[in-house]
Amino acid sequence: MNQQAQPDLDRLTGRSGKSISGVLQSTARAAGQMVLGRYHDQGRIDIKGRGDVVSEVDHASEQLISARLLDEFPDFAFLGEESGFKPGDDEWQWIADPIDGTRNFVSHLPNWCVMVSLAHKGTPVAGATYDPLRDEMFYGQLGQGTTLNDEPVSVTGKSSVAECVIGLDLGYDDELAMRVWGVIGAVFPGMQAIRVLGSTGLGMAYLAAGRVDLYFCGGGNPWDIASGVVLIEGAGGTVSDRHGARVTMPSEAIIGSSPEAHADFLRLTERLSFRKDAGGYG
Repeated sequence: MNQQAQPDLDRLTGRSGKSISGVLQSTARAAGQMVLGRYHDQGRIDIKGRGDVVSEVDHASEQLISARLLDEFPDFAFLGEESGFKPGDDEWQWIADPIDGTRNFVSHLPNWCVMVSLAHKGTPVAGATYDPLRDEMFYGQLGQGTTLNDEPVSVTGKSSVAECVIGLDLGYDDELAMRVWGVIGAVFPGMQAIRVLGSTGLGMAYLAAGRVDLYFCGGGNPWDIASGVVLIEGAGGTVSDRHGARVTMPSEAIIGSSPEAHADFLRLTERLSFRKDAGGYG
């Protein structure tokens, strides 16, 4: 993330008197519970691209999120996956993914979540990732660490890729997806296990909570990665783009792990096409 002066989030209070933490978590939970109630009543489903779908529930979730956030802080800008950008304050912007892992959601596969984040001058500073099926709330805020259902969590202390359970996702850019597979082909069997999750949000949250040791994916829009960046860094991890540089939004790739395993991954993949200029995101 940007190494700019850190904003004081504690001075921000919504119209209801809630803190940023309270606003983000209550909004993510409300949207998640609404989505869960529509799990078997998804309505119209449209195809946006290969493996990329949107349901009526995505739109309803985003409308709920937008209404709640802008009711609390009406001057903040808002960026949602389905509705796009609503201008506002130049410094502060809400970012929302109403259902991350919609392909899983519509197929009744249990890896999906709701993500709501806050960015300051383009840098994510707080984020809530909520999994309503398991009632798990991952929350991170600049300077306050990362929690799972209010209990502190951290990345694992693995020092090499060989020790890691690796989570990954392919994304929707076909060329980048093939480069992701190329990484696995080059590194295998030099890891403990591989898990394709189908939700970048949960993949990054699981890394922050120590459920996977390393996570990477081919590309990410702001709504896909904003919350996860805060979670990983707050949990003591390192997260970067494919060059090992700070994450910008959007990003062509995300690589996250403990600092030591992250460095080892960069070393092992240095000559692979995944690490070279690709196009697509960013």
